Order: sequence, then C-alpha cells, then structure tokens
Amino acid sequence: SLIAISRAMNLDRDGVKKMGESAPKFSLMIKFFMRYFLSPERIMEKAGEMWKKHYTVGNLEIVEINNQDNYMKGGLYDIKMHPIMCDYLTGYFSTIIAMGVGKKTKGEETKCIHKGDNYHEFTVSW
Repeated sequence: SLIAISRAMNLDRDGVKKMGESAPKFSLMIKFFMRYFLSPERIMEKAGEMWKKHYTVGNLEIVEINNQDNYMKGGLYDIKMHPIMCDYLTGYFSTIIAMGVGKKTKGEETKCIHKGDNYHEFTVSW
C-alpha cells in the first residue's frame, strides 16, 4: 500500500520519510507508549517487544545507545522488505525518539540489506 500511496501522491524518498515521521503523531497507542517509556533505552526495549506483537517477521533490537553524544542505533534483523519501507521507517523511528527525548531528531538508515549489509540499522541523533 505504501508504494501505491507514494505513486498516487508523487512522493519521492524524502516524501515517504516525512510520511513515516507523521505516522506516530496520529497513533493513540504510540502516544500512550511514549507517556510511560520516555528514556531512549526504554523506548527501544519496548519497541522491540511491540514489533514482535504486531509483525510476524523481523526483530527490532538495540544496537547502541550513546547518551553522551546523543544518538542511538536500532537494528532490524531477519526481514526482507521493499526499499521504500527503509525511508518510511527512518522517519517513523526518528519521530518516536523525538517524542521520547523531547528534542528535534535526525534519522538515517546507516546499514541496509539492499546495499549489501546483513541487516537494517537506523541511527537517530538529537
């Protein structure tokens, strides 16, 4: 459906990323989640648990959290998805962390199976 939406709305990669950034802002479950798990560590811990409850493939895990340099890395393992999802999830994860740390964030996919890596890695800095 994301491919159809992006084609119908003529969205480029940045547009798909912005769609991902907007999605958590409209989810009651995410708002509830963020109210109780505000540290980056707890957010990622619970995000991995939520991923398993809602998806039958893939594992979302903490790769690294650095509160001194204000960034975190999450890895998405054991999943093959269309490249458009990489952009969407980059935006989505960036907004989730922004809601938790209360600061503007910058997200990027730093590893990708479509670029030869073994897993997807999303880095969010604030």
